[in-house]
Amino acid sequence: MAILDAAFISDFAQVKADDGGYSPIPAGEYVFQLTGAELKQTKDGSGQYIKGEFTVIAPSYQGRKVFQNFNIYNRNSEAERIGRSQLKALAIAVGLDTLRDTDELIGRTVAARVSIEKDKSGRYDDQNRLSKYKPAEAAAAPAASPMSAPMPADGGSFAAAFGGAPAQASGFAFK
Repeated sequence: MAILDAAFISDFAQVKADDGGYSPIPAGEYVFQLTGAELKQTKDGSGQYIKGEFTVIAPSYQGRKVFQNFNIYNRNSEAERIGRSQLKALAIAVGLDTLRDTDELIGRTVAARVSIEKDKSGRYDDQNRLSKYKPAEAAAAPAASPMSAPMPADGGSFAAAFGGAPAQASGFAFK
């Protein structure tokens, strides 16, 4: 037995109990590291899927996990086609031409769009879903903004920006 001190007991009284829920991360684009990939049987035993574990590494929510299943064998041919197509997009984004072993995915980084799938039955919590896989480097490169573009040689006149000739000096000046 261990008797806990008064400071702990006082602080513990203010702690909110964990409700066991795991709220999804907000929708958006994130960079992930694949930290798990496991071949599993479908509930009815008639098919197989790869359960992917993706850990957020940027730009926020680092360390949070998102799970995505990829049907590779399914009695529903459309579910199988979609699952294989999504898995192929993931493989290409992480630099794999083909996939021979699920371990080839582990440790790779990828950018993906996160959405939130609402549970219509009310039995489950809302869940994150991944799509639009692309190489992680593509997400990390900042987009060029007008403020970062080099200044044109003529000083950036309106006419030059829209393909016109530079205006001639009229002798009129703002003061």
